[in-house]
Amino acid sequence: MSEDSFSIVRLTEELLPKVHALFAEARNLHFPEGYFLRKYGSNPPHLRFVCLLALDQNRAPAGFVAIVARPLKLGDNTFLGGEFLDVVTHPKHRGKGLFVQLSQQVVALGQSLGMELLFSTPNDQSGPIMVHKLGWKLHETLVRFEYLSPSPDWYRYATRFAWTRGVYFNQIEHRLKPYLLPNAYPKGAGNQKGGVVWDSVFFKSKQTEKNRFIRFEDWHWWFRFDGGLFVADVRPATERARSENFPAALRSLTRSLGIKRVFGYFPKDSYAASCFAQVADPNPGVGLYIYPLTERATKGAWEFSLADCDSF
Repeated sequence: MSEDSFSIVRLTEELLPKVHALFAEARNLHFPEGYFLRKYGSNPPHLRFVCLLALDQNRAPAGFVAIVARPLKLGDNTFLGGEFLDVVTHPKHRGKGLFVQLSQQVVALGQSLGMELLFSTPNDQSGPIMVHKLGWKLHETLVRFEYLSPSPDWYRYATRFAWTRGVYFNQIEHRLKPYLLPNAYPKGAGNQKGGVVWDSVFFKSKQTEKNRFIRFEDWHWWFRFDGGLFVADVRPATERARSENFPAALRSLTRSLGIKRVFGYFPKDSYAASCFAQVADPNPGVGLYIYPLTERATKGAWEFSLADCDSF
């Protein structure tokens, strides 16, 4: 194997430490033990670890890309799709075409497993490569909303120091426990024509991270704490949920949590966008791209939120 050639292998549980090492060295990201096992290994056996790892001549991790299987629904038809995510190349091996090579092979792997549509929210670096070299299409741009609550910003002060962060989040966790949902809430009706089906495995895997699913003031919320309250989706929980009532519910939630800054990315015609449009102006958000693998996946209107996407 030459200096610039790589061995590309499908991920296994035994190779997970190399993925941890790659993210730490390439992006300075450190994930808890078991994080990638839950993320890539929670699907049925044949759909576990739809991920490729590139190893250099010293068997050190050089690059990685993954697809996580997601059931998709269009009308009454459910079929298999996948989320293309976690693209990373070690700094020593960038500019050698490794990203394109890994991407082409993992897409072929996903297709061989019966996936009909891939979706992704790439960053500014990987996005242009996916479009110009791999054939991905911009499906829509998720609109960004940001709301500043008039509430006291206890979050900002309480999370400034390590010891106060522990107290603050323990109190929040305790307060939220009565509201935690036992199952993922269903996708709403309305303008949505297609979307991701949240199964119990996906829901439980996301619950183990920093994400929260609560019912509060007639709405279901999916969010995490991230420099404020990062809302990935909001859906009606009762018939009393109306977009015009949403501002009061949001203010009540921010007062309860001591949060001043709330933000999120939503499809412009979605229910969540109609709620947040009551309190915040839309701004350019994040591009959501799709890659149809069969003719059937090219038909129909699709809607995704960041609750569907692992970038949340």
